[in-house]
Amino acid sequence: MKRAMLCLLLVVAACKSEAGAVLQIVDVPSFNDDCTIPAAPALFQSAGTYDPSGGTGYTLALLLQNNANDTENPAAIPGDPDITPSANDAEILGYDYCFYRADTEDVTAYDPKGKGLPVECDDVSDDQRGFVTAGGNVSAGGGTRATSVRVLNLTALATLFGETFDPIALGGTFDDPVNLTTRSPAWGDFPAARSSRVNINVRARAKRQDGGTMRSNWFSFPVEVAPRLVVNQCVAAIVTCPGGGQGIQGQQIPASACGSVFSGAPLTCEDVDTCA
Repeated sequence: MKRAMLCLLLVVAACKSEAGAVLQIVDVPSFNDDCTIPAAPALFQSAGTYDPSGGTGYTLALLLQNNANDTENPAAIPGDPDITPSANDAEILGYDYCFYRADTEDVTAYDPKGKGLPVECDDVSDDQRGFVTAGGNVSAGGGTRATSVRVLNLTALATLFGETFDPIALGGTFDDPVNLTTRSPAWGDFPAARSSRVNINVRARAKRQDGGTMRSNWFSFPVEVAPRLVVNQCVAAIVTCPGGGQGIQGQQIPASACGSVFSGAPLTCEDVDTCA
């Protein structure tokens, strides 16, 4: 209920402040097990989980809908009006975005009156916001398209958790992040916890076929940043099998790990024994 109310507040606020908010970010689709985004998603996420130990950034899937009128544009292709695209078809240009930690008391500084309003990108520092290009087309008349944007790379995480925060180095450690005395310096300013919540705000930019521009509503999505969630949870070892050869025994990341991690679901390991 709280999630629905937040999304409603974001949509209403965008419609009041910006013309062209008929282009909407509707929801966040769940990934398929092979890390692809369904063309017609049926399952959606209310929060994400991200292990930055791979250093590649977090991929946020987004479902866009174009509610503009489906109006033909005969001038687009002179002499051939019957096959012209709608003037209001939206060509995706990219996404404005920002990010901030949502697990600290500092967040209250963005909302001093305690109204529970979402943090706006104008409220955060320049190194916590930007624009990333994207592509695709969203047909007018209620057409939808699932796209994605990659955020929270190593540089971005350093702005949140300090310059010494190195999640790649953490991939090979097993120390407890809660123990500030004994944990690796690679944890930087990461909180004394196994995860830290980060909010991502995004807004799509697009161009109509007649040359006009469109901007979507702002959409807020929380992500639990959890170093080593994947790389150290499933552990296997090379062993000498009874027959004398080498094998692997222990646990491995299942084939569905991508879907589990990106959906925020707990990651379960699969037993492996190549000696059997």
